[in-house]
Amino acid sequence: MICSKSFSNNLQAFFLAFFFMLIFSGSGPAFADSFYPNSGVDTTDEVFTVPYRHSETFMNFESDELGDGTKASSGLIAFKYGILKRMDFGVQLPYNFQLKNSGGYSGPEDVQFGIKYLCTPPEENHLLASAIFGVKPQTGNVDKALGTGTTDYSFHLALSYLENKWKHHLNYGYNLWGRLPGVPRASTPYYKYKMDYDASERLSYSLEFYGSKSPNLDYYGSPLQTTIKVSYYLRENLCFDAGLAFGLNQDAPVRRYLFGICLSN
Repeated sequence: MICSKSFSNNLQAFFLAFFFMLIFSGSGPAFADSFYPNSGVDTTDEVFTVPYRHSETFMNFESDELGDGTKASSGLIAFKYGILKRMDFGVQLPYNFQLKNSGGYSGPEDVQFGIKYLCTPPEENHLLASAIFGVKPQTGNVDKALGTGTTDYSFHLALSYLENKWKHHLNYGYNLWGRLPGVPRASTPYYKYKMDYDASERLSYSLEFYGSKSPNLDYYGSPLQTTIKVSYYLRENLCFDAGLAFGLNQDAPVRRYLFGICLSN
């Protein structure tokens, strides 16, 4: 079924209006994010799953410039596998890099697991939805600030609207953080919006917004940032990503440089 032009314009306006309404609302999403494994240097999940009995491997590196003039770097490796026709399972391992004399520690952080289910048949719809669940058990070294010290969970819904060369993706979900002594417990929402434009079969551009608000500003902060990304397919199964993120308030890094590579099989 082909959507009318007016319907298409109205739906695109809905995605934009809904996202910015969440950002500027007074109720409090907290600093949070999904534990489902990444597939690109941006963080907004698309609805699509890895095809049944196929796999996807992603590696990422990012370098942050913080507001106090210091720098921080991190990376990750993620693997996903299609376990059903419309379901995949993934695992990712983040790694924190610290420069000497910075006072921090380098090492692997908490490992993360996730599962995604595509709720709507992709061949029948322009508007698609997925449910995504993630868990982050305690595996990183808490004493070196490489883990939270608890088992944490995430759940969110992803919506994608597809029309010709344009794609719109919206995420809204919840983190359930484990309880630590002396730390306020947070069980709060997160939200993201991404717009993709396919310039050609190999080249695409993306613009992403991520924001959150915390009920405890002193502890969690409320970062807000935007990311510009370019993706290029060297081959059908090999994609390179490069992105530049800008912090839109003092709780986000001033700038973030992102690089990634994705291999599918």
